[in-house]
Amino acid sequence: MTVWIVTRACSPSIRSAPPPVEVANERSHDTCRNLSVTQSCGVNLTYRSELKELNEVNFARFDAKLEQRIAELRAELRTEIHGLKAELIKWMFLFWAGTALGGLLLR
Repeated sequence: MTVWIVTRACSPSIRSAPPPVEVANERSHDTCRNLSVTQSCGVNLTYRSELKELNEVNFARFDAKLEQRIAELRAELRTEIHGLKAELIKWMFLFWAGTALGGLLLR
């Protein structure tokens, strides 16, 4: 037969100060937690700076490609415009010549 003896120290209504070992453990846990937060903030700052550099490199590459494509489109557009000018001048001359010839023949 087992007999349970309840003492006042085990009673939930009476609280005592934690032993010094528990206080030291709690302090070391706080220190570890603070150190962990500080390290994770440092890691976040490192990743943030690396991400910023990567974005800057990607934007510079995108900007260079965009400038190249714009230059190609400008060259192509100029070629098309020159071709249209030549075609327009040809047709203008034909209509002018036809009108002048017709006017001379009808006199």
